Amino acid sequence: MISTKLKIKTFETCALPVLTYSAQTWAFTRKQLEKLRTTQRSMKRSLLNIRKSEKVRNNTIRAKTKMKDIGYIIKRAKVSYVGHMIRTAEGRLNKILYKRTPYEIARKKGI
Repeated sequence: MISTKLKIKTFETCALPVLTYSAQTWAFTRKQLEKLRTTQRSMKRSLLNIRKSEKVRNNTIRAKTKMKDIGYIIKRAKVSYVGHMIRTAEGRLNKILYKRTPYEIARKKGI
């Protein structure tokens, strides 16, 4: 039998990076973020061998696993990525696109 601690550690090192791969560049809607949170909660239930029919509250599961919310992890990755972009060289494409304003020239009427 694998301990719960080992299962959580494996989840944090293997499954969570797969779920959040390139998340720092995603443009999220609330619905998409909620779907990721639902997926994470489902995986936590699976780690603890808790079925949905047992009616265990999410707060209880969060307290048992002591894992960070996927929304927090993604926001932290976004902030880290912006810091990385700010420090990159001026000629790099990601820096040019980051600093670019979408409408530098006034558009003609009807376009």
